Amino acid sequence: MAMESKKIKWRRLKRIAETIANRPVTIHCSTEVPLSLKAAADIYDERIDIVFNLQHIKSEEDILRALSHELTHVITAGQNHNQDFDTTWAQIYTELQQKYFKK
Repeated sequence: MAMESKKIKWRRLKRIAETIANRPVTIHCSTEVPLSLKAAADIYDERIDIVFNLQHIKSEEDILRALSHELTHVITAGQNHNQDFDTTWAQIYTELQQKYFKK
């Protein structure tokens, strides 16, 4: 019996991320990212580059969580992880889920 896998809606994720970040977002995937990182973002005034480490990121849920985390760094201007960061992350995660799974 073959396993059924879900297709990841990369263009939808990109559009949602651009709406949240209010600037262009480029999403990269690689297995050549240091193992200590699940994802990382380079944040510029005019754009954002996000890379997912495919050694860790395996599912839609992993992607939504990692993308929420990186976008939280964008929205909070690189703020360290604290209660405000966690609150913002939860809001972004909820928004991503709602828009990503919208039919």
